[in-house]
Amino acid sequence: MVSFKRKVGNFRGRRLFKDLIKVALSCLVMAVVVIISLQLFDTYFTEGSFRNKILRVVIPSLTGMIAYGAAAFGLKIEEAQYIYNDFLKPIANKIRG
Repeated sequence: MVSFKRKVGNFRGRRLFKDLIKVALSCLVMAVVVIISLQLFDTYFTEGSFRNKILRVVIPSLTGMIAYGAAAFGLKIEEAQYIYNDFLKPIANKIRG
């Protein structure tokens, strides 16, 4: 085990575990938001048209993505910070002008 650790290096187990817990909490938030949005959608849009079927997929997907991103950013997941700082923030700055 010692030689394996020398070859591979330190896994930083505590940090990995903390990140795993943060991701799991973000997933839980996303799941709750998706379930609630599906139930609300089914309550208000009972017609089975093609448009409603598409919206039934798109709306919970978008709300789930937003909820996961907000939860990950709020929990200070390092990768979410990278995505915001390196991708979303420059795009928002270009749009603003």
